[in-house]
Amino acid sequence: MRILKRLTLLTLAIGLMASTFANAQAKLGYINSLELLASMPESKSADASLKTYQDQLTAEGQQKLDKLEKDLAALYSKIENGEITPKDQATEEAKLKQQEAELIQFEQQASQKLIDRREELYSPIFDKANTAIQNVAKENGFTMIFDSSAGILLHAEDSDNILALVKQKLSIP
Repeated sequence: MRILKRLTLLTLAIGLMASTFANAQAKLGYINSLELLASMPESKSADASLKTYQDQLTAEGQQKLDKLEKDLAALYSKIENGEITPKDQATEEAKLKQQEAELIQFEQQASQKLIDRREELYSPIFDKANTAIQNVAKENGFTMIFDSSAGILLHAEDSDNILALVKQKLSIP
């Protein structure tokens, strides 16, 4: 019974919204924001910068991993050759566990650093694209702009696509 009541209310709400839009002569448009962002020169620069930073973090992590593997191999060699006392072995194993914990912590911090750098690089680009979209919408009388890259736009006329207008606003060929 509750479900039927909710469905009725939902249907009524959708009907009211549809009639409101129809009465208001809403002008709707859409844009593929991913296509826009990919065409922006700033995105290419940000991509390159982010890739360089990621490569630096990866190299640093690989160095730490290589050292851990080298130290572990050295310990196993000492154990196999009987060159280490049980007490020294325990000490070395504790050091290796600490190195492993530091490596795991580094990986987590590197992931967060990469996320932070991505936000730092792309936030101004997103803001610039959003401002251009807002300006094009206002200048051309659009009441709503949908993002077709979100995958929820099932049908739209090509004439409602504002990508070319936004690219023009941003001076992108």
